[in-house]
Amino acid sequence: MHRSTRTLGSIILTAVFVVPLSLSAMPAFQDRHDDRKEEKSKERYFDKKHKDYHDWDDHEQSMFQVYLSERHLPAVEFRVMKDKDQQKYWDWRHTHEDRR
Repeated sequence: MHRSTRTLGSIILTAVFVVPLSLSAMPAFQDRHDDRKEEKSKERYFDKKHKDYHDWDDHEQSMFQVYLSERHLPAVEFRVMKDKDQQKYWDWRHTHEDRR
């Protein structure tokens, strides 16, 4: 009887230490969901002529506003522009340094 009590105690003690460690090592479902949400919200465009990708962020948006202003074009969202007009922006963008 004494031997089985000691074995059961060892199992319980091991579980007390192992379970919290294994749970802390697993990422929370909400964390993984938030990562996917961030990836989806980030827009990325491929510049066919220059064969590179551009991430659309706040900085790119401000450069796009400069482009529109310099050309006296009306405010429009980049993503709804025609491909040829988007390409004109990328051509301009490659000739202008980042103003960060």
